[in-house]
Amino acid sequence: MTNILVPLDSRRGLQLRAAYFALEFAKRTGAKVLFLNIERERAGGRSSARSTTHSDKLSEDLDHLINDSLMAGLQIETYVTNGDYVERVIEFAEHHNVSRVILALPEDDGPGGAEATSRLTALREHLNCALVTVRQRHDAPGTASRAS
Repeated sequence: MTNILVPLDSRRGLQLRAAYFALEFAKRTGAKVLFLNIERERAGGRSSARSTTHSDKLSEDLDHLINDSLMAGLQIETYVTNGDYVERVIEFAEHHNVSRVILALPEDDGPGGAEATSRLTALREHLNCALVTVRQRHDAPGTASRAS
């Protein structure tokens, strides 16, 4: 069986894109989707807590997407860990026989672009599986975007 890893962090908006892509891929291939929520540790070893309404809404959207996919018969597992994002993704991929890691990337000049590029470079160097990147779709000038 093919295992697809979708690592999640505090940028839930981006992660919704990665989750949607992974779940659509799983529908076509019969793969299992593994979601890994990686919480950052603050000084003192405590995980940071989400406190914004926007973050909670995005988390609800992700939960609905996962629940709908489970109801449709997809195989999904969710995990939670904390620590360094790159280290946790590499470790998890190796221990769970992951064949693809799916990451959503921000715009190059957008918030978090430099950190995302750094993570991508490190993951490319150390992962023993395919790394799939998802970016926001840009429509050609004069065309309407599809409603989601």
